[in-house]
Amino acid sequence: KRVPSRLWRSVHRRYWSRVWAYEQEEEAKALGFRASEPIQGSERAHLIEHISDAYPFKRVLEVGCSFGQNFVSLAPHYPSVAFVGIDADAHRIEEGRRMLAARGIRNVELFQANAEALDEFEAQSFDVVYCCALLLYADPPSAERIVREMIRVAKRTVLLMEQHREREEAEFVRRPGREDGYWIRDYFRLASRCAPASRILLEPVPAPRWPAEQWKRFAHVIRIELPALEE
Repeated sequence: KRVPSRLWRSVHRRYWSRVWAYEQEEEAKALGFRASEPIQGSERAHLIEHISDAYPFKRVLEVGCSFGQNFVSLAPHYPSVAFVGIDADAHRIEEGRRMLAARGIRNVELFQANAEALDEFEAQSFDVVYCCALLLYADPPSAERIVREMIRVAKRTVLLMEQHREREEAEFVRRPGREDGYWIRDYFRLASRCAPASRILLEPVPAPRWPAEQWKRFAHVIRIELPALEE
């Protein structure tokens, strides 16, 4: 008998609450002092809890994984799951491999790859595909290519933690006194265009901690549930 999704989420939230408390204690021991903000409730914790909600899964891909920090919290709790991370920065990939090896995490592979063309991976080869604060750096054509590739290689669930706002056109917001900035777009429109038969859920990130004002206002988790594959 299938466990009701609400009960499943409740069990996972309680489990991760204990995990974050333990990690906080371990971090305090390593640093010699307690961090000013708890891990629980952070963007990283919120994202990982959403990924955990999609269990059971066998293969998980992070697009734009940087050093692979998310895997440090995620992979040890699912030792039979194969985790893969890709990033365009070769230096970050090499550093991430060293970090994971030093921690004894063996069920993660990191690769340098282009998020707009995931040619290394076959269609529907991952149960869950996710990214975090990646698409806010991508212009509209690039963002759509990345989302389409994430959907192509996903079997069941795509998760995006990005800046969402309901509007027809994407908006580029410059950082104060700088030339660079971030993109804010309507991810319901984008996801509907890329995967029209999917179920799309939007959830604001509660109490975002990253300091950018736009992030505090518009940070969301966008969950794209793809149609079930025919056996």
